[in-house]
Amino acid sequence: MEENKHRFYINKKFTRRKDGYYIRRDWDKENKKYNTLLAHRIVWENEFGIIPPFHDIHHKDNNPSNNSIENLECVSHSNHLKEHSKQQNRIDQLNKVRPLEWLKSEEGRKSVSEKGKEVWRKRSSKIIKCEHCGVEKSFKRWARFCCKKCYMKWRWKQRLN
Repeated sequence: MEENKHRFYINKKFTRRKDGYYIRRDWDKENKKYNTLLAHRIVWENEFGIIPPFHDIHHKDNNPSNNSIENLECVSHSNHLKEHSKQQNRIDQLNKVRPLEWLKSEEGRKSVSEKGKEVWRKRSSKIIKCEHCGVEKSFKRWARFCCKKCYMKWRWKQRLN
C-alpha cells in the first residue's frame, strides 16, 4: 500500500518527497524566495521549542515518514552523522556480499539488465498532450511532444534552430 502523498502537521499541509520526508514550501515575501520546512523539525519545535544550534532531529526507526514525537530525538550534528555512517557501513557490507567485480561480470550485467527490463515492463504509462499539435498519446517515459516532427516544428516556431 502506498503512503499518503500529503499529511497535515500542526494544521499545515506537507507533501511527501521521493526520499520519504514530508516537506512544505512557504513563500517568503520579504526575501522573495521559498523556504522549505521539514515536517519532523516542525513537529519537534511545536513540542519542545527551538532546536539548538548544531543539532539535528533524528528518526529513531530510520523511517523519514514516521514523524510521531515518540520517534523523534534531538541529537548533535556529529552524533547524527556517526549514526548514519553506521548505516553506510551496512551498505558497505552488502557490497562485500555482491562486490563490484560481480556487477562487472557477465552474470552481474545480465542480472542488472533483467532487473531493468522488469522495472520497465511494470512501469505505468501516462497520457501526454503534445505541446505543438495537442494530440494525446500514451508514453512510459517523460515527453512533451507526440513525435519528432512536432518537436522540430515547435523548435522552429520558438526560433531555437
